[in-house]
Amino acid sequence: MKRFLALFLTIAMCLIILPSIGANSAESAGRRSLTKAERLAKNERIMAFNAELNAMIDTYGLAADMKKADDAFETGRIIVKSSKKLDYSGSIAHVSDGSGKSIIQYASSYEAEAAAKQYASFSYVEYAIPDSIITLEDCVIEDADYTEALPNTGAYISWGYGESYVNMNDYNTWIYAHAGSDPANLPQIIVAVIDTGIDSDHELLAGRIVAGGYDFVNDDADPEDDHGHGTHCSGTIIDGTLPNVMVMGIKVLNSDGQGYGSWVVNGMEWAMNNADVCNMSLGGKCEDDEMHSAYNSVIEEAYAQNIPFCVAAGNNGDDADNYCPSNCTNAITVAGSNRQNTLIVFSNYGNMVDITAPGQNIKSARIGGGKISMSGTSMACPHVSAVAAMLKSYDPDMSVEELTNLIKGNATSVSYTNGGAGILCVTDIYLALGESPIVTEPPVVTEPPIETEPPVVTDPPIDNMGDVNGDGVVDIQDAMLLARYAGQLIGEDALDLTAADMNSDGSINLIDVMLIMRHALSI
Repeated sequence: MKRFLALFLTIAMCLIILPSIGANSAESAGRRSLTKAERLAKNERIMAFNAELNAMIDTYGLAADMKKADDAFETGRIIVKSSKKLDYSGSIAHVSDGSGKSIIQYASSYEAEAAAKQYASFSYVEYAIPDSIITLEDCVIEDADYTEALPNTGAYISWGYGESYVNMNDYNTWIYAHAGSDPANLPQIIVAVIDTGIDSDHELLAGRIVAGGYDFVNDDADPEDDHGHGTHCSGTIIDGTLPNVMVMGIKVLNSDGQGYGSWVVNGMEWAMNNADVCNMSLGGKCEDDEMHSAYNSVIEEAYAQNIPFCVAAGNNGDDADNYCPSNCTNAITVAGSNRQNTLIVFSNYGNMVDITAPGQNIKSARIGGGKISMSGTSMACPHVSAVAAMLKSYDPDMSVEELTNLIKGNATSVSYTNGGAGILCVTDIYLALGESPIVTEPPVVTEPPIETEPPVVTDPPIDNMGDVNGDGVVDIQDAMLLARYAGQLIGEDALDLTAADMNSDGSINLIDVMLIMRHALSI
C-alpha cells in the first residue's frame, strides 16, 4: 500500500494540479466542536476513567471469565448517567467520569438489577442499564484460499466493491480526478474501527493506520489486534477508499471477541472525539427498551457533531430492533447481502435497517498477514463506512442526515423487504451531490502541426495501447489499475500487459502509468 501511495503521489507531481476540494486536513474539518486542547483533555479523562474502571473490575468484578449467561446483570455492575450527584448506598465500589456517568459495582446481579430500577425512576437520571457482556456477532469464517473470480472489480479485494454491486470505482475515479489526480488535495478522513484492534504490521494496511487509537481492554495506547475481526473490518475500509482515508484502532473486545458494555461506551466516546466516521461491527441483544440508552446517548451526541456511526444489524436472523447498537435511531444500520443481491439468511432485518451491503464471502486482511474470507453483517458494515468516508472526503462538514439520505437515495432497489433502502451503490452518486462527470477537453491547436518525417515502424502498431482493462477507452481507470499492478497489489492476469507498455521498452513501470494518465487527461 505504501508503494501504491508513492506511485499516486509521484504521478501527481507530473500532472497539472487542480484546486483542492473540501478541507486540507482533518483538523480544519468542521465536525469537531472542541479545540485540540479540549480534545486532548477529554482523551485524558476517558483514559483515567477506564483505568479506574478496570481496577474496580479486577478487585470486585463478577463474571470475570465472561461466561455470557442469560442474565444481563451477571457482572453485578450498572452504568448510570445522571445530572445530579448519586447516592451509592448498597454498592461495594463505583467510579465516575466527571461528566455525570458512573459505573457502580454490586455484590450480586440481583442487587445490581434492583439498583438499576431504582435509579431509573429518578427524573434526573438519563439512564441506568446493566454493564452487560458484549460479543462479536457469530461471523462465518470461509475458506482462506477462496479464489472465485471477482466480477468486474478490476483490482478490489472485496467482490462487493465491483461494478455490479457497490461500484466503488465509479465514485473514487470521479473524486480522484476532481481532486486534481492528487489524494493530497483531499482532506484526511479518519475511520474509527471500534472492535478487537488492528494488526499494525499487516501489509494491506501499511501507511493507512493513524496514531491516536486506544486499547480499553488493557489500558494502553497500543490497540493491537489479538483476535482478527477488527483487522478484517479495517482491511475492507482501506480496500474501498483512496489514500486520504485512514483507520484508527479502538480496542474494546478481547482475544475471545468479548468485552463489557462500559468498554464499548468508552470506546465510542473516544471515537467521537478523535475520528470522522465510526464503524461498529459488534452488538448484543437488548433485554428491554432502555438497554441501548448508553450507546444511543453517544450516537446522538455524535449525530449533532456530524459524525456518523455505521453499525452492523446482527447475525441472528431476527429483527434488528431487538439488538443494540443496531436499534439506535440515528445510527446507520447495515444488513448483509450476497452475490445474488438477496439478504443473507442469517442477517437481521426490519425497520431499523437503513441499507444492505455485501456481507457474504468477503475477502479482506487476515491477522498475521495475508487474506481471509468471512461472512456476516460485520463484513457488510465496513463497506458502508468506506462510502461514508469517501462522501466525507468530498464534504467533511456533511451532516449525518445528508450522508444517510445520499446512501439510501442511491441504493439499488431489491425485491425483498425489511432490508432498508436496498443494496449499497455509489454509481453516479456525484450527480446527487450536484456535480457533473469530469470531462477532459481536447487541447486547442492554434498553429498547424509541423510536418515531420514519419517514424520507422518495424512492427505493426497496437490498436489498444493504454487500454489495460479492455473496456475500449483509455481513461483514469486504466492508470489506476496499472498503478496497482506496478505497486504489486494485483497480478498480471488482472490487466492487458501488452497494452500497458506505452513506451515499448519491454517493461511495465511508473513511466507507463504516467503516459496513460497524461493521455487520459489529454495533457
